[in-house]
Amino acid sequence: MPLEIRSFPLDSAHLDELAGVLRQDQPIAADLASLPGSAHHQLWVGIFNARPVSLLLLEQRDADWWASQLVVHPATRGRGVAAETLRLAARQQPFRCPPALATLAQRAGLAD
Repeated sequence: MPLEIRSFPLDSAHLDELAGVLRQDQPIAADLASLPGSAHHQLWVGIFNARPVSLLLLEQRDADWWASQLVVHPATRGRGVAAETLRLAARQQPFRCPPALATLAQRAGLAD
């Protein structure tokens, strides 16, 4: 089964579903918990075998959306999940990547 991408609301019920992905990234979990209902953020979640394995937080800056956080479940790191998450999310919501994600964006076919 391939990775699929879904938009998740930024609310506590949905964020609880991401505990496994965020278990080694508690500062990011805290950041997400502070954003409920934000119209300037979108959360995209990579799903594999009906379980969340990655998440991408987009932040709106002026007219553009930017990738601001990308997290992959510790058990699935090093398998191309991050690049695939970027690629699939970009199909749903075009966004820009900061320099820190340039290599992954290139792997995902998003870099110029």
